[in-house]
Amino acid sequence: MFNLPRLRERRRPLSDRVARARNEGVGVYLGEWAVDADEAGEFVADAVLTWCRETLGKTRRPWGIAQFDIALAGAGAYGARQTISLLGLAPGDLYPGDSVLAEIHRFLAGHDPVSHVAVALFSWGDATDAALST
Repeated sequence: MFNLPRLRERRRPLSDRVARARNEGVGVYLGEWAVDADEAGEFVADAVLTWCRETLGKTRRPWGIAQFDIALAGAGAYGARQTISLLGLAPGDLYPGDSVLAEIHRFLAGHDPVSHVAVALFSWGDATDAALST
C-alpha cells in the first residue's frame, strides 16, 4: 500500500538529495586529452571548450537549472601537476567574451608544460533532476 522508505526519502531536504546524487556521480562527465609538445595551447583550449559545450548540451535543466562546474587537471612532462576549478558557471560562460577561455589558457600556460589534460564537468541540472526523481 504505502512505500515508507520512499516517503522518508521525499521528506529529506532537496539539498541533501542533490548532494547525495552528486556524491553518487550523477551529472559528472569526464574528458581527457594528450597534449603534444608542439601542440599549441589554443588547440587544446578550444578542444576542451568544445567538449564542454557539447556535453552541457546533453544535460538536463529542470526549471532552468543550467549551472555547472568544471575542474581541470594537468600533468606536466616532468611530473608536476596543476589543477583549477571553475564553479557556478552558466552556459553563456563557454562562449567568446567570457573569462572561461582565458582561465583555460592561463591553466595550460602554467610553469610546467602540460602533457595531459583531464576535465570533469558537473551538471547541477542533472543532479537536481535525479534528486527530484527519488
